[in-house]
Amino acid sequence: ITLGLAAALPSRTYQKGSWTTPFPDLTCDASKFGAGCSCDTVIAGARLTVEGAYNGEDQMACGRCDALGIEFSFDMTSAIGRLKGAASIEDYAAAVASVQWRNKLDSATRRISYNFGNAVFDTHVRRFYEFSTCDGCSWEEAQAACAAESNDKLGLAGYLATITSDAEHRAIEHVNPSGTGYLGGSDAGEEGTWRWVTGPEGCDASLARTGGARAA
Repeated sequence: ITLGLAAALPSRTYQKGSWTTPFPDLTCDASKFGAGCSCDTVIAGARLTVEGAYNGEDQMACGRCDALGIEFSFDMTSAIGRLKGAASIEDYAAAVASVQWRNKLDSATRRISYNFGNAVFDTHVRRFYEFSTCDGCSWEEAQAACAAESNDKLGLAGYLATITSDAEHRAIEHVNPSGTGYLGGSDAGEEGTWRWVTGPEGCDASLARTGGARAA
């Protein structure tokens, strides 16, 4: 497997208790990149995600992260492995290639994916999702933080998430199991009439910044 910015294995059934290395042959191939990006390019993180019938007993470990100077953690609730720290794409590819995973309780169909960057790429919706905290911030401040250029993913601008399908709902629940947070809905245009005002589903963004907007 040569490096892509995001990739997923086909859905399959994994046997209970068996460790598997999802991307053992992953390498960095600079010919896959655009101009200005190489295997030496430094990035800040990567994600491995277990999609499907994951449970709170799944396990994940990174064999080479410490040696490569990359921090690794696994959220058992959301089944997301997080790699972070300043390192080259080549080092991140090596780290991802060393990650092992196993489902501890049951045998079920799952799909394992990886992506580079600190957001999670959902392979069904084909969008990046990231849950961020901001103590005491308003809806407007949260949207401004999402839309900041520093949060761009592959040149795509960020925005408070909208939900227009069951697949999007599941993707957001996966990233944020608590269910608490701002979404991109507002009734600022007309009191009591809620609509999505951010992202491709949104209306004129000014509606979200006038009349004391309240988020969905």
